[in-house]
Order: sequence, then structure tokens, then C-alpha cells
Amino acid sequence: MSRYQLPPIRQTPGYSHAVIGNMGTGKSNEMHRLAGAPNRRKEGVLFFFPGVAERDKKVVPASRINSMYPGTIIVTNPDEMATQIAHSTALNVFADEQHFWEQNPEHVAAFIELVDAVVWSGRRFYWSALTKDFRGDPWQMVMRLVIDADRVTKFDTTCAVCGEAPADIPQRLSFGQPVPRNHPRFLTDSVEANALGLTYEARCRGCHQCPDDWNDMSKAIQAQIDAARQQGRDEALGRSAPESA
Repeated sequence: MSRYQLPPIRQTPGYSHAVIGNMGTGKSNEMHRLAGAPNRRKEGVLFFFPGVAERDKKVVPASRINSMYPGTIIVTNPDEMATQIAHSTALNVFADEQHFWEQNPEHVAAFIELVDAVVWSGRRFYWSALTKDFRGDPWQMVMRLVIDADRVTKFDTTCAVCGEAPADIPQRLSFGQPVPRNHPRFLTDSVEANALGLTYEARCRGCHQCPDDWNDMSKAIQAQIDAARQQGRDEALGRSAPESA
């Protein structure tokens, strides 16, 4: 039995529409376009975005704050989405960047059940997600939900390196160098991320790089960062940095 029992809004089932693809391909723009259509706005729209609970606040990546759909509801788990949906008469439910639920297996199971409950309650569920992570590995939840989706829109782009092949992998770089496979799968905008010079670009299978360890240039950059941090800590404590020999 599903953990979610949503009050039916129509007698006939709705449907699930997946909007997937690599970073920077226009997934969020498509979600905003669909949500902003006059007929859907008249029927009612709920728009969700995953956040991180932090000191009694819900935090989202700083890079996304100014590009969110008006009235977006920040949620930290699928249960919060279900509560909002249950108390709304909106026919259209939108959920952007849903691959982030894979940080927590319990959230994955809950979101899969929620999509099913929303559809059977007569509502339409539009959701977006990346198809692969920076390693080139697929998001398992996304694969599972795409199979059950009634409609799938997949956006693609061209590789930033060769300029020819389809680019389905978000290449993660640190000061222009590929990060290794053991890098954290999930990262949000933070001082630490900015200090590491993290950027992304779309790459094809042939141009994607995910080494087992940092290369020599990356190690040299990291050593400089560590030295600068230590100097900052020393200055904050009123200590002089050791003189070089």
C-alpha cells in the first residue's frame, strides 16, 4: 500500500511527463514554459524545487535563486511535497531537479510512490532531472521513473570539446582539470566549492574524463589552496606564517 493517499481531484488518472537531459540543455526553461501556459495556470500549478535543511532554513544553490519559477516551493523531502499537494486543488504539479533525491534512498522510494499517487489522483506530474552524474553513471531513480512516464522529453546538446558528438555527461572540472571518480557525487554552491574552482561543461563519451586520482596539475593547485587556507587561519589567530627556507 502506498504511503501517500491523495484526495482525488478528477475521476480519471492524470499522467507523468519526464523532462530529462544534461546540464544546460534547457530542462528548467521547458518546465517554466509548460507551467506558464495560460491553460495550465488557469487549472492551477504547484512548482517544487529540492532544498537542503540547514539551521531551520531550506537552502538552495545560490546559482538557482534568481532563475526559479515564480512561487516555487522549496521542499527537503517528498513528504513535504505530498502535504502541499493534498491541500491544493491545482491540477498541474511540477518538480525540478529531482535527481537530488538520490542523496537519500528513503527519499528515492518516497518520490517514486508520490509520482504514482499524484497521477492516480487525477493530477498531471511534470518532473525534470539529469540523466547521468559527473562520472557518467546513470541516476537510478531517473531510469526507473522514465520507464513509467507517460511522456518523455529529452534535451541534448553538443560536446564542448569536440563540438560534434551528442553530450550526455556533465563533466565536472576543478580549475579546468577533471575531478577524480572519488569526488563527492553531490555538491551545492558553497565557499568550499568556489575555492575549488568547480565548473561544469557538457561532454560526449569520448571526451569525458573521470580519472582515478587527481592529475599532477590538480595536485599542485590543491597544494596552493591548502597553503592559502593555512595562511588565512594563521593570520586569523595572529600567528605569522613560517618563513620559507
